Amino acid sequence: MKKIAFIKFAGMASGGVEKYLQTIACLLPKDEFEIDFFYTNAAPFINSSFVHPDNDDRRIKLMEDNGINLIKVNVEAKIGDKEPYEWINTDFWDLFDESKYHAVQTGRGGYPEYPFNLINDTKIIDSIHSFSGEDKPNIEKAILLCEWQLDKWASSGGNKDKAVAIPTLVSVPEKRKSNLRQKLGIPENAFVFGFHQGNRSEIFSPVSLMAYSKIAHENNYFLIMGGAENHRDFANKMSNPNVRVLDHSSSVEEIHDFLSSIDVFAHARSDGEVCSAAIIEALYHEKPVISHPALNMGHKEQIEGCGKMVESVDQYASEMTCMEKNRNYYHGLCYKAGEKYKTKYSYDVVKDKILKVYREIE
Repeated sequence: MKKIAFIKFAGMASGGVEKYLQTIACLLPKDEFEIDFFYTNAAPFINSSFVHPDNDDRRIKLMEDNGINLIKVNVEAKIGDKEPYEWINTDFWDLFDESKYHAVQTGRGGYPEYPFNLINDTKIIDSIHSFSGEDKPNIEKAILLCEWQLDKWASSGGNKDKAVAIPTLVSVPEKRKSNLRQKLGIPENAFVFGFHQGNRSEIFSPVSLMAYSKIAHENNYFLIMGGAENHRDFANKMSNPNVRVLDHSSSVEEIHDFLSSIDVFAHARSDGEVCSAAIIEALYHEKPVISHPALNMGHKEQIEGCGKMVESVDQYASEMTCMEKNRNYYHGLCYKAGEKYKTKYSYDVVKDKILKVYREIE
């Protein structure tokens, strides 16, 4: 039996990194691994305006229901403006003894970060969620989300020999026929572009909507689930009744009902993606993806072979028209999207890759 310590500041929150670690902890076989999950309160940051999301009681219950031993750590404050972002007045070292563990699981940006900078004997399994890299002797394996991120991380100090690219782990429901078109009064034979996105104004990109405005006609539509006020403002300015912005939903069933109802995932995000769960969900539904370059380019490898990365609004519009009008081309991409999901992004494929990392730790 291997004993593993998961350590994360406010680790029972519902953020992406926190949920990623929680998911890994839950999927590890309990007859092979014993897990202690150390999580802190969401303490205030010193010299930073950032406020970390608080721990979520629903996530705590989920972990307890999955047999994870949760250990609450007290922290008075966290340094917010310089590495290693130390925890101030914490009882962590009273609760944690690295000699008791086979390995420590992190969830971090990649730069030297507290308390991992002080854990130097026990093997570390890194989960890296940015691009900074460091290498120290007890880092056994670094998990990154795509090859593009891995290369950037390695170029900034990470050890590529210790790294493996494993996509985001995304759980999906059983497919069922969507009735969303019927609810919205959209004909079954209409061609529908669309995407879903969180309410984050800083990632707003108008590219896909601008492209749609060039090719819109009475029997094609553009749907957005969620998004920011920027999307609503832009859609209102278009004054096209076939552009619909739907309310955000955190319901897995409603998100997948939405994805089942569209024909093409018309992705647009100002900062791009490292490994998009939304794109993975679209591939599960066999939906081709169109997108554009951005700061982060992990989505390029996600849609390669089953979608199109375009360089301009005009190219985006042209690709929309190709997918709508050339049925052989479109259906070929649908098939390739489904095959890419099955071979690279399905839950079981990703789960097996994660388990392989853990089982190879001596």
